[in-house]
Amino acid sequence: MWGTINFDKVITGGLVAGVGMNALDVVMKNVLMKSQCDAVNVARNSDSAVAESAIPAYIAIDFLSGILAVFMCAATRPRFGAGPP
Repeated sequence: MWGTINFDKVITGGLVAGVGMNALDVVMKNVLMKSQCDAVNVARNSDSAVAESAIPAYIAIDFLSGILAVFMCAATRPRFGAGPP
């Protein structure tokens, strides 16, 4: 009834989800919201080198968020069921 969690699949699924999150971040920042992001940078008088130095942290956060999301799904589904029919 309680099933075990296959951590290899959790990590693989989490990394795939992280790739999707990173792709969404790139599209949002560089395509859909480019003018708004540029306006905020000008208004704050911020240096682009400081913003670019945070990119590895954002990438890591996306991958960790993906792994956590897949783990939560894998942990709750056997315990609470698939949901309503």
